[in-house]
Amino acid sequence: MKSHLLPIFLFFLSSSLLAQTGDISLVAQANFGYTFVDISKAVDVPEYNSGTDSGLEDWDNFNFNGFAQILFNTSKTFSWGIEAGMYRIYRWLGKEHPIGLSPRWNGGAVWTFHAGPVLRWVLSKSFYFYTGADLHLFIDESSLTAGIKGAIGYEISLSKSVTMPIEFRTDVIFGNATPIAIGGGIGFKFDLK
Repeated sequence: MKSHLLPIFLFFLSSSLLAQTGDISLVAQANFGYTFVDISKAVDVPEYNSGTDSGLEDWDNFNFNGFAQILFNTSKTFSWGIEAGMYRIYRWLGKEHPIGLSPRWNGGAVWTFHAGPVLRWVLSKSFYFYTGADLHLFIDESSLTAGIKGAIGYEISLSKSVTMPIEFRTDVIFGNATPIAIGGGIGFKFDLK
């Protein structure tokens, strides 16, 4: 039954894409920031204990989000589309030191591939706001979780069809310990006719 729903969904999606009378915009963006998360809880490693010489030994909450958006401009003040990208949420290093044995370390950077719909409103000539939902595929764990995003920004016009968006963005990822990533960044937006 579900396999019959996919072609119907794709038909309506492609029909709505073909029916667009507005322009299309392409956005490429790089954002950097800080992730609020209890890393010990997120990776299920206890905090470092000097008595056992084991636990979460090192971490950083730096995040990076590189993404692209395809936007269908249905009016001068509203666009909708899809976003896809890669997200570095945080990094961690855990140490385990069994009695009589050499210590072992594990950890790494936590990355996701994310994709989902985006809704964008122009608030004034240069200010904009967008929101949306994402699916995040954790690269190292192969687990899938949902997330939501929101951003406000300002566009600097470089030419008639190219602008430079500067934005502040927040992402909430409903994974272990619910990381909340905030940050800002810069990119390029190309308006196609």
